[in-house]
Amino acid sequence: MVAPDSKRRLLVEGPDDLWSIVNLMKRHGADWDLPDEHLPYVEVCEGHRNLREYISIVLLKSSEVVGVVVDANSSPADRWRSIHDRLAESGIDMPKQPQAGGWVSESAALGCRCGVWMMPDNTGTGSLEDFLETLVPSSDGCRPLAEQATDQASELGAPFAKSDRMKAIMHTWLAWREKPGQPFGQAITAKVLDADSPIATEFAGWFNRLFMSKASTG
Repeated sequence: MVAPDSKRRLLVEGPDDLWSIVNLMKRHGADWDLPDEHLPYVEVCEGHRNLREYISIVLLKSSEVVGVVVDANSSPADRWRSIHDRLAESGIDMPKQPQAGGWVSESAALGCRCGVWMMPDNTGTGSLEDFLETLVPSSDGCRPLAEQATDQASELGAPFAKSDRMKAIMHTWLAWREKPGQPFGQAITAKVLDADSPIATEFAGWFNRLFMSKASTG
């Protein structure tokens, strides 16, 4: 396990992000259960506002590598700008516009490497659940039915928020698996979700560029 005082840190908004990323990367060879100096301590920040505050804190602790995973939600440009502005306050030059494939860069001034991935795909609207939805096997015929059932439930008065529609769809679909109701991370481990889908492979590439090599600064 990675110690909380590690100089390699990954900041995420919530526990679903933590377990989805950890289990996805285990499928790509990164195992937090084994000693590995490259792996980051994953900090669950409990929301975007707290995550922005944590960015400054971890940089002040002279971190070697800092990664940030955030949801784009309804406005990718605004969410990207919020992270850009926080990093700029710490002297890190991050592009002002979202970048496909995620962003990774060295900061010689601070002696660290930084990276940002914006769910689901760095350019579009959405969240972790939209990312995970792309891991549903394309041959699965229940995926459209899960969407129809969710929308029908909403029409009948189901009280989930409109912003949580994809989360409701994914949990509905997972409720119909051989082991109903697995959390997202467990569904990845059980190969219910496809860890080798194009977007999953792209995320793994970003993670490896950021963490799985020695930082060249410092």
